Amino acid sequence: MSSDSCEILDSPFVAARHAYQAAPSLANISSADRSKMLLSMATAIRGHQNDILEANTLDLEATLSLTEAEAAKTPPIAWLKLTPERLKVAIDCLKRLAEMPDPIRPVTSAALLAERSQAYSQLMPLGAIAFLWESLPEIGAIAAGMCLKTGNSLVLHPSSEARETSVAIATAMMDALADSELHAGSLSAITNPTDETRGQLIAQSSHLGTVIAHGRSDFVNGIAARSSLPVVRSVTGNCYLYWALTGRLETVRSIVLDSYRGAPDRVNAIDKILVSSDRKLASISTLWNSLREEGFEIRADASICEQFPELEMVQPHEWRQAYPGKTIAFKLMDQIELAMLWIDQNSSGHANVIVTESYRESCLFTRGLSSASVFVNASPRFARLNNNTVYLGMSNQAGAQRGFIGLETLTRLKYIVQGY
Repeated sequence: MSSDSCEILDSPFVAARHAYQAAPSLANISSADRSKMLLSMATAIRGHQNDILEANTLDLEATLSLTEAEAAKTPPIAWLKLTPERLKVAIDCLKRLAEMPDPIRPVTSAALLAERSQAYSQLMPLGAIAFLWESLPEIGAIAAGMCLKTGNSLVLHPSSEARETSVAIATAMMDALADSELHAGSLSAITNPTDETRGQLIAQSSHLGTVIAHGRSDFVNGIAARSSLPVVRSVTGNCYLYWALTGRLETVRSIVLDSYRGAPDRVNAIDKILVSSDRKLASISTLWNSLREEGFEIRADASICEQFPELEMVQPHEWRQAYPGKTIAFKLMDQIELAMLWIDQNSSGHANVIVTESYRESCLFTRGLSSASVFVNASPRFARLNNNTVYLGMSNQAGAQRGFIGLETLTRLKYIVQGY
């Protein structure tokens, strides 16, 4: 592989510096050339599939040999276990990105008025980006594709449990780009990721412009707390569903099941269900018995457990945390307003749902809830390749990065005032 294109590195400082140096030239590569590179990356990953899956076996074996205490700190094994189907999703995302219109440099009018001048605006690349994530080795390829499409340089920092697989995927992409005219550092990967290298990378404020962190809330929030750079928080889990009195049981059931059929990290999977206290407990038990048949574990608040002592009671801290597996907690709520307040205080805030047949309740919920996205009688299931659009994840933060993390999230708006 030519050192003139991309790099596998041990040093976060070197990777950040090279990404900073590469960003200006990368932004000036034509849209057609970037699309060709994306297709080459897709072809290379397909050609290296056997090597990538063999590397994944090494990661799985290492993870399975961890002690119980060590394993408890890592994401679910399903996140790490790569399949040909999951790899195909990443390949399809790269192909779709190649087909999409160029997101950078389109000219739009600007409201700014100045004497004897004309104003307009353009979407431009953010510059040098670091992507840090938990497990999910194939998501590094999607992040690389999205950054190349938007003219951004990228430093990949996988988590240690996915090191072999992530490096194998990065190597395949870099082989595809070896003969390109990309500046060194346009795409690089940290080959020996540790907590120390993670901390070093997110401190490179003189070279990097943005950090994207994807994973569980503790992982993402930990990076945001330590980083000296702006962090786009791509979070997973702890999504709530409010089941109003008028809501249909079958609608709740179908939404919950569908939310778990998303990507392996199940970004928008329903973890908690708040139920109108006017609803009969018999209908609630019908729902959770149905969910048990699908492999779910059911927990509940104290008021429900009084009537059903066989259920495990939810501990206070659990309302703010996503469950690692197929577990759902139920809680009774007297009013929709109280349910909304509870959701705002305890959910991750990126995707929440209401099931109701009342137009008034749906309006109250959608207007009053502070979540980044709200679903009414609809599944929040997340897919990275969705309706011909590619998404990296979901953000719960305020500002321009809120909601679905797509190509526009990786751009910035520049205003140009042309005098005459």
